[in-house]
Amino acid sequence: MYRSLFPVLLHASTVVADPAVSPEVEYTLQARVLLQDDNDARATLLAVSQDAVPEGTLDWDDVIDDLPAWLTREGIQPPSRAVMQEVSEALRIRLPRVTCTARDVVPLGSPEIAQYTLACMVPDVEPAFAAYHAMRSGDDADRHALSDAFFATFAARLRGDTAVAHLSTAVGWSSFRHGDVHAARAEHLYRTVLFGLLPFAEWDRRIASGAGRDGHEGPGE
Repeated sequence: MYRSLFPVLLHASTVVADPAVSPEVEYTLQARVLLQDDNDARATLLAVSQDAVPEGTLDWDDVIDDLPAWLTREGIQPPSRAVMQEVSEALRIRLPRVTCTARDVVPLGSPEIAQYTLACMVPDVEPAFAAYHAMRSGDDADRHALSDAFFATFAARLRGDTAVAHLSTAVGWSSFRHGDVHAARAEHLYRTVLFGLLPFAEWDRRIASGAGRDGHEGPGE
């Protein structure tokens, strides 16, 4: 169902005894189903209502397969075939391990519509910013070598053990009881995870603002 849409609460099935779960717990359990195809989370939601359970899981294959073309469309030099394979393999390994938690649900004038924050634990790719800056700022004659250097570093960061929270805020139904939340939440998860894993647009904004290779403002800026 969600193929086209481009350890949190690990014990939720035992913690949640009452079928009436909070909006934060509901969304977090649904994220575990969508991201990890988690049977314990699915069973806990099923005890609440069949309607609380997403019908599918997020499929990242199209995103990974399309990555070279997407980079080209974004004006980013794709790496060599061998390095791109390293990036693709790193993404295939890491994406199923990304966990997301919903928190800070705030009703907006009614209990049905709310603002909420989604925190997804993604690999810490920030140390690769310097290599990205060098690639984006380098001469055209060096762009292939600089692209390989960056994406090799990037793939290593994707495989690393260090994770950081990538935050995203959205507004929508606070629960499945008030509307069809699943497609919207799948899209929200999809975007938050991808923007956390592939922060190239944000990095380009930082470079355009005068940030140095370490991510800080340069001298006199």
